[in-house]
Amino acid sequence: MPVNSQHREYEIYKSQWKRIRDAIAGEDAIKAAEGEHLPKPAGQDSYDYKQYLKRSLFYGASGRTVQGLVGAIFRKEPIIDIPSRIEPLLKNVTLTGLPFANFAKMTVEETISMGRCGVLVDRPTGEDGQAYLRLYPAESIINWRTVNDDGMEKLEQVILHEERQRAEADGFGTEFYNVYRVLNLTEEGYEVSVYEEGEDAGGDLVYSAVESYEPKKRGERLDYIPFIFISPNDLTPPVDKSPILDLVNVNLSHYRTQADLEQGNYLTSSPTPYIVGQKNAENAAWSIGSGTIWFLSDGASTGMLEYTGAGLSFLEKSLDRKQAMMALLGAKLLEESKRTAEAAETLRIRGSGESSILSSIAETVSQGLAKALEWMAEWEGVDADISVELNKDFVDAKLTPQELTALVQAWQAGAMGQADMLYNLQRGEMLRPDANIEDIRDEIDQETQLDRDDIVEDEAEELEETDPIDIAAE
Repeated sequence: MPVNSQHREYEIYKSQWKRIRDAIAGEDAIKAAEGEHLPKPAGQDSYDYKQYLKRSLFYGASGRTVQGLVGAIFRKEPIIDIPSRIEPLLKNVTLTGLPFANFAKMTVEETISMGRCGVLVDRPTGEDGQAYLRLYPAESIINWRTVNDDGMEKLEQVILHEERQRAEADGFGTEFYNVYRVLNLTEEGYEVSVYEEGEDAGGDLVYSAVESYEPKKRGERLDYIPFIFISPNDLTPPVDKSPILDLVNVNLSHYRTQADLEQGNYLTSSPTPYIVGQKNAENAAWSIGSGTIWFLSDGASTGMLEYTGAGLSFLEKSLDRKQAMMALLGAKLLEESKRTAEAAETLRIRGSGESSILSSIAETVSQGLAKALEWMAEWEGVDADISVELNKDFVDAKLTPQELTALVQAWQAGAMGQADMLYNLQRGEMLRPDANIEDIRDEIDQETQLDRDDIVEDEAEELEETDPIDIAAE
């Protein structure tokens, strides 16, 4: 079995991933796939199909939905609890200049889009190399194997596809070629092998090992594979269905209906002339337009064929119905919230399904990234519990001036405690999202005490400056 062999789940899902990837990419990618997404109607030749394809229009709901969902999670910056010693590594977690916040956003986008991605923690060969993170999309994780270790499933092998580039043989231009990175866990520990695709003397495809190394932590080989699968629900290897697959399927159906409607409009929009009873009509050239005269035979007649009927209206209604379906499947999350027109409870009910999916994705990605950073820290010689918290508050919930005034008045009147007031201020985005309520209370107490000290000091200074005679007079 060659190194590029695919897992059986990969073979099942790869056609779905291609469909989703094209839909997110938009109209150019959809049309480049031609018959894969828009079958050629019976009776059309290649030229007619090309024109049919050009007239078609793709409604980019899938891509906009993904952008909106990612934007909802990153409406607030991630909260990261990490030792100060390795905090500088967050500015370049991939060794390509990518900061951690951007890496987290890419991870969320892949999880929402494909329902699957993976993060590898690696380091350059040599003891002085900095540990780094590498993100692999679903299509690049081609094979994996687990083993039962004392009742727990443990990764034993992961095979990752990479595409590299090099100069062409003549030195000009760029050649792309396939590479397969094999992560193995043996009895001796974790090891990595890299295989490059090529041809033998007979022109057959072969895979040759070009690199092999054993990543170590403090001089010791790892007893695990530092690779994390991330899906919408958990961090396990089995493939999950993409959260937006249903939306993509409706989006592509909408595209095919739209193509039929455009074709129908094209065929029926221009009246077509006809002649009945004309002798030798097949040998004549019939042009139409201003200044053109037709000489007809005796008894011949002419007229214009024009479209009538309700056939195309059914296609238009179908488009409306499918757009409504896409709205229910997530596209409505892209609309601005109408705070003045809809009650908060209405918004909560309308978005509860999507919010629960987003919450699960935010939680799972948070756990996966935290684990990756812990491994990264271990390789840098730091053992610590690291936490990553992605935003789960997807709706702008800032307090209005009236709400803020009412909240403070309730506290001043004794209707609520200070902790409850601060909690509501934080939920209303009036305080730092990463602030601890107890710390805020301590800060308030300290500032209040400082204000009191300043008042006492000012009063003392005023007393010193006051003339004793004036005091006696009083």
